[in-house]
Amino acid sequence: RFVDGSYGESGRFRPEPLRSAVSQPSSPGAGQKHMKGAWRISGQTLLLVANLGVANCAHFNAPAMYRGLINRTPARFLAVTALGFGGTLLVTLLIMAVGFATFGDECEDLILSNYHEHADVAATAARLATAASLAASFPLVFFALRESALSGVRRAFSLALPASAGSSLWLGATLLLPAASTLLALALPNLGLAVGILGSILGGALTYVFPALIRFSLARSRGHAVSLFDAVLLVYGVLAQCVAGTIITWKYRSQH
Repeated sequence: RFVDGSYGESGRFRPEPLRSAVSQPSSPGAGQKHMKGAWRISGQTLLLVANLGVANCAHFNAPAMYRGLINRTPARFLAVTALGFGGTLLVTLLIMAVGFATFGDECEDLILSNYHEHADVAATAARLATAASLAASFPLVFFALRESALSGVRRAFSLALPASAGSSLWLGATLLLPAASTLLALALPNLGLAVGILGSILGGALTYVFPALIRFSLARSRGHAVSLFDAVLLVYGVLAQCVAGTIITWKYRSQH
């Protein structure tokens, strides 16, 4: 749509509402005139950093993915990880750049919300594809959530649970956790706030805090000195990503 100018000043979708009345852009196509605005540095730049942290939440499935790798070695797993994250990064950057070039500062958290609700057939197809992608990826996220929840319950109540409670507990978690997650998603109106909080706290913990703590534990068990790099990584993860990222996300919550 950026190439064919459908949302430009004289585009075929220009005279009609491009989005719902709640979030209708005042100047579609502004990004085509002010692309330099994408590179300005402000408090929202830090907000973007906080949001990007959510991409690293895929770390929770790393052990399962490593076990499923054929002829697995650390080197092969590193190559798979680099290709996967690298490809995802390129696609994300492309979508961000084209979206901003089309709508400028009026871009929504979910860029598809900027496109015509029903007249733009390509946008409708993209929404359907996004829904299918989310439906397919949901089990991956839920698998990690269920396994972590069950592991925590078993450790906390191992003496109180009879041997036959395992299957009942597994079934209950399988039924209740997705329902609770879906209800929370339906009740949460601000997508950007949720992404920012998750990226700041969970992304920061998984990327910076937990790896540093693991290396601390290994160094202590082996009688080695704690490295300065790990200490800096831990401090940065807690203060800059988890704490500052959450504060910035909350500060700009009304601008999501």
